[in-house]
Amino acid sequence: MTSDLLDNILCVCYVLTVLFRLCFCQSGIPFMFRGLPCTYSSTFLASASLLSGGNQAMMRVIAVAMILFMISQNFYPHDRVLESQAWKKAVFVGGKAIKQLIQ
Repeated sequence: MTSDLLDNILCVCYVLTVLFRLCFCQSGIPFMFRGLPCTYSSTFLASASLLSGGNQAMMRVIAVAMILFMISQNFYPHDRVLESQAWKKAVFVGGKAIKQLIQ
């Protein structure tokens, strides 16, 4: 939490939106999501924070956009690539390679 009231309100709204999305936004269609999955929005938000150097104005805009995408009733396809064993192995090998480069 920060000392800014707007940031605290956005943080609480984001968490409540994630809870809402997890509880009520099941599509009933295999391999389809209703509303942007919270893991994708959190990843996008964290990546934007790292890449922007913590620009507060940009982070607020992105947080509001992610909240709106999560509560939208649009359908989003399930990403089969991220669930594949080949992708998991590639990420593991890449992580090991980066660890060796750092040491």
